[in-house]
Amino acid sequence: MRELVIPADAQAPVLTAELDGLSDWQHAVGGWVELVRLRDDVVLFCNEDGWLHGLELNGRASMLAHDLGAPHWLAGDVLVFGWDAESCECLDIPDELASTILAHSGEASMALGLQRDGRHPEVRS
Repeated sequence: MRELVIPADAQAPVLTAELDGLSDWQHAVGGWVELVRLRDDVVLFCNEDGWLHGLELNGRASMLAHDLGAPHWLAGDVLVFGWDAESCECLDIPDELASTILAHSGEASMALGLQRDGRHPEVRS
């Protein structure tokens, strides 16, 4: 199965990967996997306890979730998959979405106004 890995480090490239099941997914996100449904045909996996473990904000993945109508602040490295809503199974990421993410992978952190170190920007009232 083909998925994208969006590292929390905004300087690291987004990668295409072919991971093989739960243990690989857990290793990629650094802990227990949380599924976040972005739309009927796309999900992402992140570290369920990423914030508790002090993982850095993943600005690109957070912006992707926001753009697809499922706003979340995501911490740590994130995996993006295709999804079959009927069978609840992961699939290859849709080609069009993968191409779009890969083409714009450096822009989301700027759009979120993140600091260089990836920390969450200060909340302003």
